[in-house]
Amino acid sequence: MHNTIEYMLSRIYREIPYEILNQAFGLTTYQFQIDRTSLETNIRSKVIDNIVLQDCNIVSSNIITVPLMNLTWDYRDNGIVIHIPLSMTNNREILSVLSLEVVNRGLEPYAESAGNPSGTGTSEIYLVAPNTIFLPTNPGARNVHLRCAIANDPNLNGFSQRALIDLGELAVLAAKMFIYNALAINIQITSMNGGSVDGQFRSIVDSYADAGEMYKELLQVKIRKLSLISDRRFHNRLIQMGLGK
Repeated sequence: MHNTIEYMLSRIYREIPYEILNQAFGLTTYQFQIDRTSLETNIRSKVIDNIVLQDCNIVSSNIITVPLMNLTWDYRDNGIVIHIPLSMTNNREILSVLSLEVVNRGLEPYAESAGNPSGTGTSEIYLVAPNTIFLPTNPGARNVHLRCAIANDPNLNGFSQRALIDLGELAVLAAKMFIYNALAINIQITSMNGGSVDGQFRSIVDSYADAGEMYKELLQVKIRKLSLISDRRFHNRLIQMGLGK
């Protein structure tokens, strides 16, 4: 199985000329002496981490169910504060809370409750700090579960193998979008000031003008769908809801 990030970087190198990548992401001698980083590290930071991963977390975060019965409940005058250890969220931060589900059966082991418990649900729950929730009202029982969205795996390994081609295309479009925003105006200014601009270089950068719109469309339509297909728990929950379970 391919490493998703490595595949995305390989697509960028394969489809965008090195000279353009170096112009947009290359470090000066001074920067290299300070950071001791590389062109690939810079591309990963500015494109994969700062653009692709952040946007994928918005449209395709993972939905999990976390049991709260064995955690510490901090009772306050205006409600209850519960901190959820990262070990219970696959070592990823909670991005948003969806509902609190009161399970109408006895205490369950974690393995069983990691599925999709049935029962009553409420949206009266708030994310107030990293992996910390606030309940304004007491649910009346401790056998409750939190449904929440957590960040994607930092290497995007939560997506299925069939999503690699589209994730690679997403990374390429994100790189082109960054390059156009970084170089297009500089090229124009250089030309206006009488400086020389390589015609082929300028033509390639100009061809990236629509990359931003193409990126948004791929992200919001196809990547969102691929995420739902890859999320077995969410898929099973939809089936259960359709069957009235």
